Amino acid sequence: MSTSAPAGSEEVVDALCVDGLESLTGPHLLRASDSDRAPHPYLPHRKHHSIMRVIDAARIRASFINVSVRERKSLVLPDLSAVAWDRIDYLGWRDPKLPRVGYVVVIVDDEPVGIMLTQTEASPRSRTQCVWCADVQLPNDVVLFSAKRAGAAGRRGDTVGTYACAAFECNANVRRKPRTAYIGFDVEAARQARIAALGANVERFARDVVSTA
Repeated sequence: MSTSAPAGSEEVVDALCVDGLESLTGPHLLRASDSDRAPHPYLPHRKHHSIMRVIDAARIRASFINVSVRERKSLVLPDLSAVAWDRIDYLGWRDPKLPRVGYVVVIVDDEPVGIMLTQTEASPRSRTQCVWCADVQLPNDVVLFSAKRAGAAGRRGDTVGTYACAAFECNANVRRKPRTAYIGFDVEAARQARIAALGANVERFARDVVSTA
């Protein structure tokens, strides 16, 4: 199992191979950096993460790239009417019927990409920082999640691991005003930087999951 890295690392995404994903046509992901290699042939090269937007239930269910047909049909969606779409960088929730399972949906190159994650049995020996929101105050539990890669790679058993907030509290964490570090410290600029970093880190994880490298 490879482990997802925070903003600043490189990754390569080769192709999208999805099981039972009839409603999405063609590849939807490409590399986020590493400009010395060719981008995916079907999509323009983009450097900045996409902004979250309102997505309906059917599109969310169809967006999952690492689930079987049965898992797609049976996954339990959250109450979408209660989602503050303008205050999140990804949609994340835990399965009420499967305690160790969670789901995230990220906008990547203007398309929703859904990923099923499984909380591993192993527990961190000490309090661990979330790779996505990187909140140094550690306001909530952080656990190790594992996600099957999309397509053939996932069927071979390839997975991607990452430490993330147990109940996906990242969106709220990065929107809290940080503590003033020094006189003249720009609190709002620091907050916006954390929001941008969250979006980039989650998108990087999504690209890693779809990668066949």
